[in-house]
Amino acid sequence: MLINTLTPEDQLYQEVIQHIQNHSKLVLAFSGGLDSTVLLDILHTINTQTQSNTYNISTPFTLRAIHIHHGLNYYSNHWAKHCFKECKKRNIPFNLIYAHYNKKNNQGGIEATARQIRYQKLFENIYKQETLLTAQHLNDQAETFLLALKRGSGPKGLSGMQKKTFFSKYQLLLRPFLQCTKEQIQLYAKKKKLIWITDNSNSNTRFDRNFLRLQIMPILKNRWPGINHTISRSAQLCAEQETLLDELLQQELKSLYHTDQSLLLKPLIHMSIQKRQALIRRWLTNFNIQMPSYDKLNHIWNNIILSKKDSTPIMVLNKENLLRRFQNRLYIIPKSTQTLLNDIIIPWNNFKKRITLPNNLGTLTSIKSSNIKSYLLDEKKNHIKKIILLPNNFWQSNYINKKILTLSLVRSPNKQEKISIRFKYLQNSNIRIIGKVHSKKIKKIWQELKIPPWIRNNTPLLFYNNKLISALGIFTTQDGNITNKSKVAGIFWLQKTIK
Repeated sequence: MLINTLTPEDQLYQEVIQHIQNHSKLVLAFSGGLDSTVLLDILHTINTQTQSNTYNISTPFTLRAIHIHHGLNYYSNHWAKHCFKECKKRNIPFNLIYAHYNKKNNQGGIEATARQIRYQKLFENIYKQETLLTAQHLNDQAETFLLALKRGSGPKGLSGMQKKTFFSKYQLLLRPFLQCTKEQIQLYAKKKKLIWITDNSNSNTRFDRNFLRLQIMPILKNRWPGINHTISRSAQLCAEQETLLDELLQQELKSLYHTDQSLLLKPLIHMSIQKRQALIRRWLTNFNIQMPSYDKLNHIWNNIILSKKDSTPIMVLNKENLLRRFQNRLYIIPKSTQTLLNDIIIPWNNFKKRITLPNNLGTLTSIKSSNIKSYLLDEKKNHIKKIILLPNNFWQSNYINKKILTLSLVRSPNKQEKISIRFKYLQNSNIRIIGKVHSKKIKKIWQELKIPPWIRNNTPLLFYNNKLISALGIFTTQDGNITNKSKVAGIFWLQKTIK
């Protein structure tokens, strides 16, 4: 039988070292409370002794701390100053980030909303290749599990927090204390004589987590001393079950994806309730949509998916996104797409200059024919090409991966033609698009091309004088056709992927 001879202090160091191996740029979410203060001190101690290899860490690392100032507490300014001083005396770079809390967006309570804002602000201020660390511990995990149980959560919610969580391809969160107890952390802090702040709201049992911590957990621990460890094990089993389901459903979910990331609905009709709900949940999760409740999933199925064929059902998912159905497919779209842009006309007098579109629709840039690769011109595709490469020096340093680029190839305007971008074309006027023999009304063209209504209303229309040249990214008209005598202009539309 192996006997664990590590002291509680050694166990803390061991957990932290195991987590940060191979991570060279660390950022600590530093509240100034007991838990994050201990993690700050341990990271600093490891970092200062890396060269002597006292702690056998393979990768040297840099460390900085971020404190989120919510302004919700009378002592918020005092806490920020305290955090700054604790970092300064350890020579750790410190960033203070202010977060605005709006009561109107308080959908899940103060705790949940503040937590959501905090993580949003943290990841907005994390650079590429940096790893975020937080100081949640075993006791926190038990509370999280019980709160999820109270809400009636399934295996996903009961999985609790994970040691390693990817918020995006480049944004990683580590929780090195998740298998450590609050008591271990307290012992370390007292031994090192650390100074930390105590949030006075932690004693307010009006908040569910405080109620659990102060009134329920002591009773459970008195009856079952190892309750935190057993709850953590249950959470891990739930997480493993969810991982297994992800693997089993991965290929089937992939087959339900349309090229525009919408969800095909017909195959769901013949599935069991449990299977289709699991697939819809995973589709929503892939868009970083919060896991919907059982009731909300039933609403999606009965009132959105099964609504009348000629209806246009809409469901609010959160403060930013809507759920819509179109031609037997389910879409997640920004709320901003509901704003009508019919009266907007944007002059493009300087065709060489990049213009910014309204409603967060992206930017337009034109380039000369000499900069366009000849292979991009393909009349069978209506002069439209989605590409991933751009001319040199096109990308800006703040490039966001969740965007797509569309190239529309049209004839260059002559000197007498004034260029503009609009979002409305007369419904009764006929136009002929490249690749089609007959002229048709634009509404009919949208329908034939199966373009959803919200995309029609938010697609920039390129005009030369009052002639429609192109619905950028979708079609080009005969008036914009490239002939042997005309020069070629390429219009790049850089836009978000979610449609």
